[in-house]
Amino acid sequence: MPPATLLAFLGIGMAAAAVLTASIDPDWPTWAAAAIATATALSVTGLRWHGVLLAELARLSPVGRIGATTGAVLAFGDAGALVLPLLFSAALSLTGGYATGFLIGGTLAFGVGLFGLFGLFGLWRRVSGPR
Repeated sequence: MPPATLLAFLGIGMAAAAVLTASIDPDWPTWAAAAIATATALSVTGLRWHGVLLAELARLSPVGRIGATTGAVLAFGDAGALVLPLLFSAALSLTGGYATGFLIGGTLAFGVGLFGLFGLFGLWRRVSGPR
């Protein structure tokens, strides 16, 4: 499977995991909530994409610019790692529950997954010019 396609599917999977996590109810047994939130859904999708992303970036980067390209993408990603918890916290403060925060993250992941799934990564490569 091409790395861009894998990343797209991981984005869709992250969105599904976030929706499942948002649906957790206090009446659920602890094992069911833990299975969704950690062991199966979020760990498999949300924590496993970095290596695929960096490998694909290195492959697509112009010769001599791999460090700059991966550094810029990681800086952008780290900015998201700072902003999303703030959004999550704001949603928690406004709603009193965790579901909205997970749905915000899931919506963002779903958007990125759709972006990749519909071949827009390939379009992006064509627009950026030849390697």
